[in-house]
Amino acid sequence: MQSKSPGWHRDRDDEASEYRVAGDALVAFGDAHMSDGLLVSFRTSGAWDVEWVKGTRTYLVDLDGEIRLMSEDVQVRHGSVESHLDPHIEWVSLAGMADVESGADLQAKCEEMFTKLKFLRRAEDQLKALDPKWVAPVAQTLALMNRALVEWSPTSSHPSWYTHVTADSQSRRGEGLMDFQDLDGTVRTFDTHARFTPGHGRIHFKLDTATRTATVAHVGYKLL
Repeated sequence: MQSKSPGWHRDRDDEASEYRVAGDALVAFGDAHMSDGLLVSFRTSGAWDVEWVKGTRTYLVDLDGEIRLMSEDVQVRHGSVESHLDPHIEWVSLAGMADVESGADLQAKCEEMFTKLKFLRRAEDQLKALDPKWVAPVAQTLALMNRALVEWSPTSSHPSWYTHVTADSQSRRGEGLMDFQDLDGTVRTFDTHARFTPGHGRIHFKLDTATRTATVAHVGYKLL
């Protein structure tokens, strides 16, 4: 592998565009650009020790019956070592959101997309029944919560949230509105919540500092 290009080559049926990096045709670069994805390579030289790889795209266009060859400079996200992902964290955290079209889609993909979140059965049912206008905001809020949990340092008592997260007042906690049966059958108070819009949307959850995860108990309107 060290004797070959750091990009992984394969045959591709789509020949409408040609992508080159430093003069060399690179199919993987083209795949990453067309899918708005991430190019992964073996770290074989200093030229590839970058978070973004620049190249050129050459393609044919039909201009009123005249075929012309066009060229443009393009760049794609790249990673060959872990540190290369740092500037792409937000993109990674939201990856897959475009494929979520309904609450049922979101619920089905929770385990895959939100590795640091667990969901009570009632929360799963709420996700399945989400109003269509809430699907994207809820998905984005859950993604930001998950990102904060992934980055949660063991030396910190709480995550550094990327979305608006607050704890309910003592008086509201005393009303029992946020008490739900946890995954182990124990009734616990899920008094921390993230907000989402439109409307007065709330995602109530409980942190587990030992595993640096969170369990979601409620997804919907403000608990009254």
